[in-house]
Amino acid sequence: MSAPSLLQLKRLASLFSVLGDPARLRILHCLREGPRSVGEIHRVCRLKQANTSKHLRVLREVRVVSPRRSGTTVRYEISEPLVLELCDLVCGAALFTPSPHRLPSSREKRESAPPPCRKYPRKPGAIPE
Repeated sequence: MSAPSLLQLKRLASLFSVLGDPARLRILHCLREGPRSVGEIHRVCRLKQANTSKHLRVLREVRVVSPRRSGTTVRYEISEPLVLELCDLVCGAALFTPSPHRLPSSREKRESAPPPCRKYPRKPGAIPE
């Protein structure tokens, strides 16, 4: 197997960048079940309709999804099924298996943080509060 060209690497980096957005991954997951309209996608994924359209445009630009007109409705479908296999391969285990190396939540950080430092040091001999 020969080394990928610079153009191929740029396209791959662009694809990974697009797939790095959680909303776009939700849209792809929603489209696994078959073609859907923008309205259906926005309701199922709980995204604003404007944001749904924006994410679909980005997915369309990298040719992951394609629009298909059905009367007056445009329905989107996955045009590159290999992207689902990629998501399953990379994300599948991470989504359903808790990672021992996960970052602590903001609540866990707050609970384990030391008490805040005083802005000014105490004077020697001062009575502690």
